[in-house]
Amino acid sequence: MNRVLSVPPPSNGSRPVSVFTCADFFRGIGGFHEAARNLGLEVVFAFDIDEQTRRAYFANCDLKPLGKTGKKPDSCHASIIG
Repeated sequence: MNRVLSVPPPSNGSRPVSVFTCADFFRGIGGFHEAARNLGLEVVFAFDIDEQTRRAYFANCDLKPLGKTGKKPDSCHASIIG
């Protein structure tokens, strides 16, 4: 049984209010992050090993990804999607 979660957009035309959270691993400069936000997901954690990619991701998504020496976030209750 395959079901697709559909979150209806708010009536004011803005992005849907997040119901689910997720983590973003090795996703480059934020394409998955933007798609997840548009689907109503909230990206609460990001990771990438490459320093330049982390800087670009932060500039594009306003979320600072951790690198290979980063600590885990305070709240780690995100679903892993990838």
